[in-house]
Amino acid sequence: MKKLILGFVALFAFGLSVLAADNDNEIIELKEIKISNYEVAPFDGKLEINYELVPNDVENKNIVWTISGLKQGLIVEFEGESKTNEAVGTIVLIVKNDNEDISTVKLNAKSGDISKSVSIKVENETTTEDRYKKDVVEDIEKLIEDAKNIDEKNEEAIEKAIKNIDIMLKNEDVKNTVDKDLLEDYDGIKEKFDTYKEEDNKDYAKTVIIVGLVLAFLFGIYMIFKDNNKPVKKEVKKEVKKQDTKPKSKKK
Repeated sequence: MKKLILGFVALFAFGLSVLAADNDNEIIELKEIKISNYEVAPFDGKLEINYELVPNDVENKNIVWTISGLKQGLIVEFEGESKTNEAVGTIVLIVKNDNEDISTVKLNAKSGDISKSVSIKVENETTTEDRYKKDVVEDIEKLIEDAKNIDEKNEEAIEKAIKNIDIMLKNEDVKNTVDKDLLEDYDGIKEKFDTYKEEDNKDYAKTVIIVGLVLAFLFGIYMIFKDNNKPVKKEVKKEVKKQDTKPKSKKK
């Protein structure tokens, strides 16, 4: 009976191992390409678009990107390569619309047999300026609130917000619509963030130095013990027989 039970257990274990091996060899295929933050592009500037492969652990992570719907007076091109090989990432488009009308282009993504296309509205100069005037005050106020406590959790978001606000404020007409006190508060946030980055870089440099010193100390200790643990070779003194220099007497 015991042998029979052990036989069943062994057979069950073998079946599980076979299933596990099959799962390890299973090829994970792509189901969907998600694209976000693509809806509106300024008439002259950059548009950062986020993408994600579903599932993230798909075997083939290569995506080929193309742009269609271009016309005279409208430039939309990739900053860098038009191919990506990460499951989650960002692509950047450089946009320049010299036309008076608002245009639409399509961004196309293809990975294997799966493809995705989204429409991007490219503004003209007037619509971009109007949007900046509407958004800039709200973005500055949100930044002031978010930057009350700057840490590693929100520093990337704050840096991105400052970058976007600076782009909007380059337009003098947009800048003139912002209250002077609010602009001063914004400049204060930028100074605060710069100080935070400087201190963070100093802390990082200190950490690197400390780690380097600790590693050097440990290596020194290791070398000392290594030398002490070496087997001592005993010197064997060889006795050299002195040759008799006296001439041997000849037998008469």
